[in-house]
Amino acid sequence: MADLLDGLAMGARARWARVAEVFDAAAEAPPDERDRVLATRCGADADLRAEVEALLRSLGRDEDFLDGSAASYAAPLFDPAPPGAAGAPGAGGVSRIGPFRILREIGRGGMGAVFLAERDDPELPQRVAVKLVHEGAPSGQALRRLVEERRILASLDHPNVARLVDGGLTAAGEPWFAMEYVEGEPLDRYCDARGLGPEERIALFCRVCDTVQFAHRNLVVHRDLKPSNVLVTAEGEPKLLDFGIAKLLCGPGVAEDPAATGPGPRLMTPGYASPEQLRGERVSTASDVYALGVVLYLLLTGQHPHRPRGGSSHELPRALLEEQPEPPSRCVAADPGRAGLERRLRGDLDAIVLKAMRRSPDERYPTADRLATDLRRCLAGLPVSARADTRWYRTRTFVRRNRGGVALAGLAAALLLGFTGVTAVQAGRIAAERDRARQVEEFLLGLLHRADPHRADGRATTVRELLDNGAAQLRSGAPETPEARSRLFFALGRAYHGMGEYDRAVALLDSSYVLLRGLRGETHPETIAVANQLADVLRIAGRYDAARELYGVILAARRAEYGDRSTEVARSLNGLAMVLRMQGGYDGAEKLLREALAIDRARVAAEPAALTQSLNNLGHVMRERGDLAAAEALHRESLSARRALWGPEHFEVSVSLGNLAGVLRDRGEYRAADSVYREALELRRRLVGEQHPDLATDRAGYALLLHRRGEPGAAEPLYRQALAVHRRALPEGHPVTAATQLGLGRLLVDLERPAEAEPLLREALASRERVLPADHAQVVEARRALDACLAMLARAGRAGGAAWVAQTGDIR
Repeated sequence: MADLLDGLAMGARARWARVAEVFDAAAEAPPDERDRVLATRCGADADLRAEVEALLRSLGRDEDFLDGSAASYAAPLFDPAPPGAAGAPGAGGVSRIGPFRILREIGRGGMGAVFLAERDDPELPQRVAVKLVHEGAPSGQALRRLVEERRILASLDHPNVARLVDGGLTAAGEPWFAMEYVEGEPLDRYCDARGLGPEERIALFCRVCDTVQFAHRNLVVHRDLKPSNVLVTAEGEPKLLDFGIAKLLCGPGVAEDPAATGPGPRLMTPGYASPEQLRGERVSTASDVYALGVVLYLLLTGQHPHRPRGGSSHELPRALLEEQPEPPSRCVAADPGRAGLERRLRGDLDAIVLKAMRRSPDERYPTADRLATDLRRCLAGLPVSARADTRWYRTRTFVRRNRGGVALAGLAAALLLGFTGVTAVQAGRIAAERDRARQVEEFLLGLLHRADPHRADGRATTVRELLDNGAAQLRSGAPETPEARSRLFFALGRAYHGMGEYDRAVALLDSSYVLLRGLRGETHPETIAVANQLADVLRIAGRYDAARELYGVILAARRAEYGDRSTEVARSLNGLAMVLRMQGGYDGAEKLLREALAIDRARVAAEPAALTQSLNNLGHVMRERGDLAAAEALHRESLSARRALWGPEHFEVSVSLGNLAGVLRDRGEYRAADSVYREALELRRRLVGEQHPDLATDRAGYALLLHRRGEPGAAEPLYRQALAVHRRALPEGHPVTAATQLGLGRLLVDLERPAEAEPLLREALASRERVLPADHAQVVEARRALDACLAMLARAGRAGGAAWVAQTGDIR
């Protein structure tokens, strides 16, 4: 049941992201151009066009709203209608919206109202929060804000964000959407009710920062972060909600919001708004960092950082813009019962909170992630970036973290001060490294001990079980030191990567990255090495936006550390190029790869293996650009170099064989392609086993060769074997899975089995539409394959084909 509800929610998110995109394009077009825009963007999707046209009609009821003053449409925010006002569902208005029955109103703002509702289906019980524009709101502005909020929620799929569940239009043509209903308490009340100490509050707050960082990575600025917009469930899970005034930083139809940056009253909560918001300037992710600083101040002290004289709310904006907040430790100093808290806040925590709340955005933490990193370092007793990086500060931090050891070392130092200072430091480092190595060794020996068949009911433990046991132990907190845990997370993540278990690999590598980032800093070479491995797995797993962002961080750090002509920079160029390639950005990918290839050719004597990667990846891009001759030459050069380096029995040799076979197939050289495919498949099978997704990909490629060669009976079982492995090993909607579905679907159409082909082709098209622009060649290819399938169904009089005929008027 949960899976079914999740599926419905995912479908709604994808659908409303598409509706918002088309609505933006049509709304921005001149009225006489809208029909053409709708026809181009919607194609044969009549439902999509109807929904967008209804939104445009709603917008048209008040198209001159932008000609009024900001105050005319922001005023309702400051004088909201009371709950239960006339026209509200459940209060004399409608009692049902879409598939949901309205129970009661649970919130109301200046432009929208929120209602508790439940799905009117006893077999799918689900409570949701339904949001819609209430009567009396300025329709044009409210409509745009609601569409924008729905589009933002559709783009954010995170366990700590209240997710989009469904959406649609009311009978009157007004938009609504339903989101996850969160039963919880506001962040500050949750902490106070349970008497949480500073460390527990900071740990919970860091999870909120992680969620905000996720939104920022998806180019969303919340603009209204405050304790009441972070609900904490009974299980201790924070949930970020109310993206009603959030903003996309870029994307189709994105423009500056006059209700947030224009003259007159602006949409915000003044007590948590950044100075730039109060001044009506452009907001950025730094604005959310400021609000997080205010929330953290409140959590640690119980008081707002700006307390206007006399408690007047009219004084608050002046205080925010003109007065510097006092350090949190001084804020609690007047309370005799908080003496211990004052000492805990003084120093690092004072510096962290005040840095987050600097008046200038450039002086704050650049990201929510950096704020969380400093807080975690503070909890671990490590130096933080908010303090001046002096030798004295680092020494004091070390002493606080190692009080017992320092006391004993002090006695020895007093006796041996004359000559052992440097030796003591070196010995300490050696001892620390030895201790980390000992913990890693004990951890691994423990795993092997538990794998002993005599201790496992006589059953031999598999490699997979060994890795699963190790991951579970790491999650439980063993070993103790962060350095040792980071190394083991990294080792297990790489092992899962090699096995094709990409989701597990991502989770473990991310844990290693978070630990190292806190210990060494974001740009330390060790941190960057782990980040690069994580980015590689994110890319392979099809999580392209996250991989692209991380590669960008890595590339910038490596250019600064090693210069523009280093092999490290070339590796980052390759990773970023492969993400661009998978997202259809072939021009950008080719440019990056040619830069990398030039670096690698200049350094081939020192780094011969690096050259083979750039050759191989550029071969991919040239093949997809249609230059098959260039692609073949690049793959042959890569294959020859890899054989010379590693011999014939190496994984990278199998990769080059499969790539070369695909190019030969696309050039119509079927006999040569058949021979190379057989060699590649046999080598892959020996190296990685039957269930590895890389073998499945080559198997699907060989099936396509058989299909083109006129052997569909031999191709079908290969496609089905490949698809089964891809569905098991790769995340849902992965482009590699989509390619296999497309190949099998086309084969089934050629075998005149369109009813079997239709769901495969629909899923392949949806997967490609999620990551590629609508006019991309791969999207067009999938759409044409589905059209051919539906045309065949129509000729046979099937339901799916009849619907297709109704949309296209084509019987072919």
